[in-house]
Amino acid sequence: MRNCDKNRYFMADSQRKIIKLRRGPIALIFLNLLMCSLQAAEPDVFTRGDPNPLIWRSITTGYALDGFDPVSYFGGTPVKGSKAYEYVMSGAAWLFANKGNLEAFRHKPEIYTPQFGGYDAFAMSLGKVVEPDPMIWHVDGNRLYLFHTHKAKAAWLNNNVSLKVLAKKYWQGIVKRAQKPRIKSNKKP
Repeated sequence: MRNCDKNRYFMADSQRKIIKLRRGPIALIFLNLLMCSLQAAEPDVFTRGDPNPLIWRSITTGYALDGFDPVSYFGGTPVKGSKAYEYVMSGAAWLFANKGNLEAFRHKPEIYTPQFGGYDAFAMSLGKVVEPDPMIWHVDGNRLYLFHTHKAKAAWLNNNVSLKVLAKKYWQGIVKRAQKPRIKSNKKP
């Protein structure tokens, strides 16, 4: 058993309490465990047979953002989209509330697509892939971030500059992994 496997978690899964750490030795322990969790994390999105795990889709509806209109978040209130305004991009079906929102998304998907594929931004900074609650969100710098819980959102907002760096680094690893072929051949060249 690796040293970092012994105490990997600083969040209690049952209560989802975030432990605030003081400076000193505890902070060093936290940093060490954080780095171990980044190395040891194994995202489950690659094991559920999803053809494109880079975009979060609801298991119940099958739609990206659980059918919410991604452009509506930038107006201040998420709105459920309509099947009349469906658009497929990157293997995911997106719903929109109206034709104007659909066109805005088609012209600037890099703006309206949630960061980190729509997975929880705070969990991503910890090296975890966690499905979000589409009603817990934050727009920052023309970018949409989703979260699993309100506590995760609060933790993100308290230190989002450094957490963005960690989340982006982990996300880049996921993107690289997703681009690798998953089927290995036993044939020798």
